[in-house]
Amino acid sequence: ARVEMANNLNHFGVYLRCNQDSVYDHWRVEHTSTITAVSRNKPESSKSLEFSDSYEKENVSWGRREFALFSDIMNTEEGFIQDDKVLLEARISVEAVDGMKKLVLHDFSQVHEDSDSVTLRIGGENVYVSKGYLAIQSPYFSALFFKDFKEKNQSEIELEDVSFQEFIEFLHTAYPSNKPITVDSHKYILELADRYQVQRNKFLHLTSTDRALFQMTREFKKLSDSMHRAILKRVLALTK
Repeated sequence: ARVEMANNLNHFGVYLRCNQDSVYDHWRVEHTSTITAVSRNKPESSKSLEFSDSYEKENVSWGRREFALFSDIMNTEEGFIQDDKVLLEARISVEAVDGMKKLVLHDFSQVHEDSDSVTLRIGGENVYVSKGYLAIQSPYFSALFFKDFKEKNQSEIELEDVSFQEFIEFLHTAYPSNKPITVDSHKYILELADRYQVQRNKFLHLTSTDRALFQMTREFKKLSDSMHRAILKRVLALTK
C-alpha cells in the first residue's frame, strides 16, 4: 500500500499496488480489496474503502486521493495515529489470474524412472538429475557423464565446493520451470552457470526491476569484464 497527503486538498490518500513486475507482457489479476485505516481508540470509527478492479502490466495500482481528512487522521482522539504511526489493513481477494505461467518445479529429491537418472551427491544430500538433459545444457556435465572420465560409469557422483541449496536453485533455472532469477540469487547462479558452462538465455530471465538493480551491482560490473559481457548484455536485452 502507498499513502500520500494531497496538500491542496488536505486529504490522506491510500493506494494499493500490485508488485507483479512480470517478465510477461500480457497478464491480468482480478481482485476485490478493502483498505482500512484502523482506529485503535474507536474501532467503529475505522475508515474503509472497498473496491473491485483488475491489475495489468500498464495498470498496477488503484486507490483514492481523498480517502480521509488529514486532520481526522492526525487527531489523536480519533485513534488513527499512535507513536507517529497509522495502522492500515489491506484485505485482498484474488478472483482470477491470467497470462502468467505457473511455476512448475522439478523434484530433484526423487528418482524419475522414465529418465536416465544419475545421483549427484552434494554435502551429504542426493540430487537426482537426467544425464541426457543436463549434458545438453552443459558441456561440463556432457564430458563428465559421457567422456572418458572415471565418473562416466558411476551411478553416484560427488560434487564438491558447492552449496546444496544454491545448486538446486541453479538446476531450477536450467530445467524448464519458469522460475526467474532474482537479485538475491543471481550472483551464485551466474557463478555456477560459469563453472558448469551453461549459457541458457533463461539464466537472466529477470523482472524489469531486478534487471535495473542487477546492472548496478558489483557482480555485474565484474562479470562484464569477463567473457560474460556479451552474454549478459544480449540476454538482458532479450528479456526487456
